[in-house]
Amino acid sequence: MQKLEEKTQTPINNIFWVPVEEIYFLECSGGGSIQGCRNIKYLSEADTPGEARIALRRELGFVDNYNDLPPEKRKNLVPFRFRDGKIEKVLPCDKRYKSSLGDYCCGIPVDINYDLDGESGEFGMCCLEGFDVPEEIDCPYKS
Repeated sequence: MQKLEEKTQTPINNIFWVPVEEIYFLECSGGGSIQGCRNIKYLSEADTPGEARIALRRELGFVDNYNDLPPEKRKNLVPFRFRDGKIEKVLPCDKRYKSSLGDYCCGIPVDINYDLDGESGEFGMCCLEGFDVPEEIDCPYKS
């Protein structure tokens, strides 16, 4: 279950993309497992790129923390480690807020009653979370 946070009433702009490598373990039919990985970027809130990296070190999925967890707590986590690459600041936006579940949304979070957490931004969810760039408002990610 996701942790409830306090939704924000001011735009969130202290966000960075941090390059990481997610680590996957696949069961083999003959027993044992095989390890695979995927290079992606995680979002991290901080004031500087270095602090963004430090903030991710506190996550349970960070490989050092993950290795210390009992198997039942590892079950729903994908471990990750840092990889080389530039930590990039997310473009500023005056419409990016945070829902009570910690999701970035487009516009102030409002109760919509049908979403899993009951909240979305007044213009939907933020494109940082994989949603489409909104057409009707000025978005820094609109091409």
